Amino acid sequence: MFRDRAISWYSKKQPTVTLSTMEAEYMALSNTTHECLWIQELLTELEIPPNGSTLINVNNQATIKFTENSQFYARSKHINICHHFIREHTTSNKVSV
Repeated sequence: MFRDRAISWYSKKQPTVTLSTMEAEYMALSNTTHECLWIQELLTELEIPPNGSTLINVNNQATIKFTENSQFYARSKHINICHHFIREHTTSNKVSV
């Protein structure tokens, strides 16, 4: 039943201060995407290639909309560019939110 599910968990204080819940969730999604890509590479090296995109559950609708929409919002222009690689990997279908 849970054969195709990989779970990774850790807790750490975010190194940057955020101004909204959406920013905090977006930065957490960035870290989760990075971890997910690492697990995908590990499984590929073990000759267990992933069968499609990996689903990442997010409970913040603003974060989901911000990930899906590539427009640059004035309220989010201060978010560091390194966190925007999420969009690249969702459009390439490696992960889905």
